[in-house]
Amino acid sequence: MNSNNSNHQTSKEEGTSSSQGKNSFSWPLFWVGIGMFILFLAAITLVLLWNPQPASDDDERALLRIKNLTALNKANEEKLTTYGWVDQSQGFLHIPIERAMELEREALNSPSRKPHPVYPIAPIDLLPKPAGMPKTTN
Repeated sequence: MNSNNSNHQTSKEEGTSSSQGKNSFSWPLFWVGIGMFILFLAAITLVLLWNPQPASDDDERALLRIKNLTALNKANEEKLTTYGWVDQSQGFLHIPIERAMELEREALNSPSRKPHPVYPIAPIDLLPKPAGMPKTTN
């Protein structure tokens, strides 16, 4: 029996040592991982800080676009609210938009603008002719 107990204790010790080998934490490997992570962060920081930015003239272009848009809006507002020549040689004028809408409203409501056919419409004989009746010619 003694031999069985010693074998049993030996197997427990082996089982314990083998389970400790699987679950043991490797501190050197942990510190190597932390060091690699710190080096990775340092490399990204250096790349971001030392990366030369391309020369940007976005501010100048933005100011120019704002200036052009302001001039365009001013010209459009003037055309929409004043009278003036579009092409004097051909006799084209521009008038204020409010006045143009009034004139168009009057024209649409005039009695001469009643719906009418564009082409002459021939009368259609809707009643069928009885069989044997001669057809009339127009």
